[in-house]
Amino acid sequence: MSEQKITIDLPDAAAIGAEVATVSGGESTPTIRDDAERMAVSERIGQCKRVLRQINELFAGAKKAASDAHKAVCAAERKLSDPVDAWIRQAGQKVLAYDAEKDRVRRAEEARLQAEAQVFLRNVDSVLEYIRSTRKHCSLRRTKNSGSTTTQGKKSTALPRCRSRRMGGSTARHSSG
Repeated sequence: MSEQKITIDLPDAAAIGAEVATVSGGESTPTIRDDAERMAVSERIGQCKRVLRQINELFAGAKKAASDAHKAVCAAERKLSDPVDAWIRQAGQKVLAYDAEKDRVRRAEEARLQAEAQVFLRNVDSVLEYIRSTRKHCSLRRTKNSGSTTTQGKKSTALPRCRSRRMGGSTARHSSG
């Protein structure tokens, strides 16, 4: 970076400094007890305001030079920082767009899985309904001594007897293997 020096010359305040000391007097504000003192204080207020105008005029050139220098420094700073700021804005927009797309894909996948789960649950409900309906139509055929041994010495197992034709048959007994 090129090195530039900015010099601001402060005005010589020695000449006006004596007048400031005379006007302000370094003392506290007087107590006004009568009209004469009021007039004296009012005149001194006028003198102080004139001195303030002179002080402002004395430093006006230095203030303008400092303001111009500040503007030049800010312009040099913007010249360097504006491209970086522009890149940050553009990259930030791309990050937001990427995040929005990922969120859209995630929501679409969630919706797909939700729909798939609903189809699965409907199928499960259909299977459960089918099982319930077949249980209503099927009854267990039990022997007289349910769970006891039959006359042939074998333990009896009750097999369902289906009254509907859905299970592939008439009222015949189903075998288990």
